[in-house]
Amino acid sequence: MPPADSQKPPSALLDNLNPDQQRAVQHEDGALLIVAGPGSGKTRAITHRAAYLISERGIAGDRILCVTFTRKAAQEMRQRVANLATGREDRPNTGTFHSFCNTLLRSNLGNSVVDPQFTILDREDQLAMVARAVEACGLSTQYRLKEDVRTQISRAKNRLLTPEHIADDPYYDSGELNFEELANVFRRYKDIIHNQNCLD
Repeated sequence: MPPADSQKPPSALLDNLNPDQQRAVQHEDGALLIVAGPGSGKTRAITHRAAYLISERGIAGDRILCVTFTRKAAQEMRQRVANLATGREDRPNTGTFHSFCNTLLRSNLGNSVVDPQFTILDREDQLAMVARAVEACGLSTQYRLKEDVRTQISRAKNRLLTPEHIADDPYYDSGELNFEELANVFRRYKDIIHNQNCLD
């Protein structure tokens, strides 16, 4: 822990913040949701809060996670916290949602059947894999069907449904295919991405 005089006093970290931002920075009792529009100072509140937790509350930087949508915003957030939390070398884990989730997946595979060097498929890659699965099942590979199947597989995965159980969910719609056709394509798709060591 650095000497007290190398830390910003509480008032310094609250300077140039409006009352709502100050309350957010100092909030201690449970979770806090900030709802605000673009340019309203959300990033300022988050970075000041991270610096406040580190400098004033003694929370280790690696116990704090700051995530955002773009690399540019993540870099800016990282730099702002570094400028605010003077005298402390530890910094929050800061990055995009995608980079954080990527790191989380790669570091927590355990005994998974997926190799840690897996590739994450984007939308176009998923469509290409769906096209292979659709063709392997002897169905039309027209674009509209491929997009519909990609959407249906994504919905099934979000509902934790396996190919064998999609027809059992009363809220699930199979889209352009019947349940049997979709289940067959879904199985083929899973096999293809597994053999390619991919995640979607």
